[in-house]
This record gives sequence, structure tokens and C-alpha cells, in this order.
Amino acid sequence: MGDPADPINAPCVLGIDAAWTAHNPSGVALVQRAAEGWQCLALAPSYEAFLALAAGQP
Repeated sequence: MGDPADPINAPCVLGIDAAWTAHNPSGVALVQRAAEGWQCLALAPSYEAFLALAAGQP
């Protein structure tokens, strides 16, 4: 398991709310273990929005 004090090697969890419908897209969250607890790195209401975050788009 990674070292929470080292942000490059700290464990991460990708959470997916698999709604899978046209009216309710699947939400995505990425959290990482830090020395002081878990921190949210990214949160998006759909896969498309999550990928946009990864590409640097707000």
C-alpha cells in the first residue's frame, strides 16, 4: 500500500455512481489518502465531465 505522506504514491479510490441512464448520467469521484485523511481530487456529474476535468477543462 502507498505512503499517505507521499502524494505521488498515496492510495486513491475511484468511485462511480453507475446510473447508466440517458437522463441520469453516472457520477464519478476520485479521492486520495492524505496524512490528514481523505481528500477529493475530482468530482463530476458524468463520465464526460470527469474526462474534461482530466483534460484541464473546468
